[in-house]
This record gives sequence, structure tokens and C-alpha cells, in this order.
Amino acid sequence: MTKVAHKQIYRKMMTTPTNGNNDDSNQDDLSKWERMYYQGSSSSGASQENNNLFSDQTLSFELPSGDGGDNEESLSEPIQIVTFDLDNTVWKTSNVISAANDALFEYLDSLSLSQPERIEVIMGKLFRSNPQVYAPSGGKSPVFLTQLRKDAIYFLLNEYNSDRINDNVDDIDNFVNEAFEVWTKARHDAIPLNYATNVLSTLEKIRSNVGEGNIVIGAITDGNSNPTQVQYLSDYFQFVINAEQVGISKPSSKIYQEAFNYAMATGKITNNNNGSTDEIGGWWVHIGDDFIKDIVAAKDMKMRTIWSRELVLDKIKKDQEKENQSSGIGDKDMTQFVENMSKEMEKNAGVLNMNIGADDYLADTMGNEFADAIVDSFDQIADVLFRWQTVAMQQQLNDNGNIPPIQSQISQPQPTSPVMSTLDLTAESADVETKGKSKFCVYCGTQLPMVASFCSSCGEKQPSL
Repeated sequence: MTKVAHKQIYRKMMTTPTNGNNDDSNQDDLSKWERMYYQGSSSSGASQENNNLFSDQTLSFELPSGDGGDNEESLSEPIQIVTFDLDNTVWKTSNVISAANDALFEYLDSLSLSQPERIEVIMGKLFRSNPQVYAPSGGKSPVFLTQLRKDAIYFLLNEYNSDRINDNVDDIDNFVNEAFEVWTKARHDAIPLNYATNVLSTLEKIRSNVGEGNIVIGAITDGNSNPTQVQYLSDYFQFVINAEQVGISKPSSKIYQEAFNYAMATGKITNNNNGSTDEIGGWWVHIGDDFIKDIVAAKDMKMRTIWSRELVLDKIKKDQEKENQSSGIGDKDMTQFVENMSKEMEKNAGVLNMNIGADDYLADTMGNEFADAIVDSFDQIADVLFRWQTVAMQQQLNDNGNIPPIQSQISQPQPTSPVMSTLDLTAESADVETKGKSKFCVYCGTQLPMVASFCSSCGEKQPSL
């Protein structure tokens, strides 16, 4: 399948309308608005109206024209900056938000305030009644959850506790701000309890082993959390860019451009002489859980990308099962699926119009477009970065005519677990002899590159050589 076809398939998936759900019980789900914020229109509880609000984000987003995946130029560049998405990449968002919501409820209850509705429920009602206030640019702007949460606290006071407040605006403002700070502190306190696997040790490996103390680590998030306010985590992050701060959400390039400005201000970036984002390359690695907002968007900025899926694997599996059920694709009928797919492409002059399931073939071929590596455990990230850094430093030594063992240049990190990669990372250090060689599909005989994992003609997975 050609790369053009991949992008047309992906546009089809991106523009498939989501099913609305106006059931009141779903509307009052205690964590729905946080999920909507972090996942856009994919949130299962969002109404059709709110799905439409965020649909412009996917419909208007232009996929990168360049090739994804590792290439010789990017691999030859030593890594100087690593940025992370935060929610559902570094920590489990739903658990953190729930803990903060409960802390706010308990705080208000300790003041004997009447709470016939929880703050999260009021937030939902306020948003539905005034979406333009809290997301003024539709899908292109973030949902301003800070203001939404504060307004919900105001609403609780005025509607259910009017006899407990006076007309002094400053007093009310102070109370709302204090209540919000209770929520914020509880959110940050809950983060260390809900980390992905070995977060702190992984960040230490990145800082000490990959970057030898010189690497810049930052965060680019659609949320409003701040890792510099989280104990121990604050030691590693040098800057944080959030959507509320910039006024626009990922996948917009503007939020990445703002991160670029902060990174350049550290004075540690040497690859960019003219201060232009046009010269971003493999020296910048972005890591996140959201394929569109993190992986595709960062690849559009010419960064290297790692799709970290540990905390969203359950959702990916559920989506896969649901899609396979709706499309009739299962393990036993994959052969029939490939045949039908081929016929569909022939009928439409090479363009595949279908609802995509996350089967191995499509996931691998589309993943190669944008994700340079895929990890299903956070602690695998350091191994990937170390391997890339090793290749880059060896290349620099070769260019300078010096070829000492690369192990003497970088401290070898302790191995964790095998890393899944869309590019078969062993190919990064393969002998030059293998480049340009080909093999033949064991099923249909099509000539393929030696490193191909799937046949571009019949779609069958090839055995390892």
C-alpha cells in the first residue's frame, strides 16, 4: 500500500463522525468533562453537540506531507531535547482527576456547604449552556477548565448556599480561589500514586545516560497540570507548555512552536543556528499517548516520535474489539478481509474507503508513517532513546574518522524490557550490506525490501529472517 493511500485511509478514519449520546446519566458522569478535554470528540459520554464542537479539530488538520519513521538524517543527529505529553502518558489521568474531585467535594463538605450536585456535574451543565465561553474557537482552542471549574464553584455558592455568603465580591473570589487550590494540590498529590511504569527512574536514565546531563526535558500538554509542582518530578522538567497558556490545543503547530521558543531559551540547543522551527529535526523527540495530537502533530514539526501506549492500551483494545465487531474482522477471517480490501481498492482506483480497525497490518503500516517507535511500557522509552543516541554518536565519530567503541562515549543504561518499534530498531545498526537488498513475499511472491514486516500487495505478515 502506498503512503498516499495510508494518508487517505487515515483521513477517512479521522473524519468518521462519532456517535452522540444524549443520555442524562452519561452527561452527569463525574469524569466526563476531563475525558472530553483530553480526548476531544472521542469521549464516550459527550453529546452529539459537543462532538460537533470538536469535530473541526480533526476535519481541518492537515496530515504531514513528509515521510514518517527513522531516516539516516534524523538518526545522525544527537538528541538534545525530549518532550512529553503528560496526561495518560506520564500518569493515569482518570485516577488523578477523580482523586482531586473527591478532595474538593470533601473540602466543601467540611465547610458544611450544601452540595446537591458535585462540581464536575455543574461543570458539565455550564459547558453545555455556554460552550462558546469555555471553548471560544471550537476544536481549535482548549476547553478552559480552570475557569469552568471556578465558575462551577461560584454556581454552587449562589444557587445552593446563598444564605452562607455575603455581597463582598473579594471574599467570594478568595473563597473560590482557595477551593480551586485545594483541587489543584490534590491533583498534584495524586500524580505520584498513578505514574506509568518506572517514571522517575526512566527520566533519570534519559537525563544521565542519554543526555549526559545536557539534555533538555520539557512537557507539552493540553491539560493544565504542572510537573514542576510535583515532588521529585519537578527535578526533571525544565519547561511546561499547556494549551490554556497558548490559547490553542494540540495538534496545532502553535503549541509546539511555543515549546520551541522555551527550549531555545535554555541555551542548550546547538542544532538550530537561526532560531527557526524550520530546522527542527531528529534532535527533538516528542513522546505521547495520543496518535493525532502527539505523534502525527510532532512528526509534522519534523520531530522524532515515540508513541507511549501503556496507559491507553485498554482503550485501544476496546476500540479494536468494537471496530472488529462492526467491520466483521476477526482473526479467523483476516484472509477474507485482505481480499475484500484489495477489491475495494481496485474498485476505487487505489483509494480504500472503509472503516478502519486496528488490526496488525493497518496499525503497522500506518504507524510507520508517523511513529518512529512504539512502546507499551513507559520504562522502555530510555532504551529507545539510548539506542538512537548511540547510532547518532557513532555516525559522528565515523564522519570525523574516529571509530572507537561507542560504549566508551555513553554510559550504558540497564536494560528493561524489549521495546516494540514500528521500524524494527535492529535495522538501525544493520550492516550496510543489507541496504537495498530485497526478498519475496512467502504468500504471493511480491518483491519486498529486506526489512519489510508485511507484504504491500497481499498484506500478510512476513516471517522473521
